[in-house]
Amino acid sequence: MRPLGEVCSLDKCYTFSYDNIVAAAKNVDVVWFNERRLPSAFIEIEFTPEFVRSLVKFCEFQDFRAKLVVVADACHRRAYDARIGSAAFVPIRECVKFMDFEQLAEKHARMASVTPSALGVGTNRGREGNG
Repeated sequence: MRPLGEVCSLDKCYTFSYDNIVAAAKNVDVVWFNERRLPSAFIEIEFTPEFVRSLVKFCEFQDFRAKLVVVADACHRRAYDARIGSAAFVPIRECVKFMDFEQLAEKHARMASVTPSALGVGTNRGREGNG
């Protein structure tokens, strides 16, 4: 398996919004951009059952039409449900999706030979974050 930085197609994050929003995006693990250079997905990889830092990051992006995805071990699903159930995350609760590592691996295997244009999603580009 190659490090994420080897498969990303951008050296730096697009300036798609205000400086503080772009700075927040630079701390997300993975950001996908659409052909208009706007974010289409923000993905956080969690190895602990904490989730609060990822969810707080996602609050910054609630006004964008972008997918918000937390990827973590399936055994942490209950902890995720408890955190996302907090009143602090009401604005993003319906927008954030949980995906476990096995689901991600299955999705990757299915899509490994499919190009973005075949999916009708244009030329999405991933970017490795700093966080």
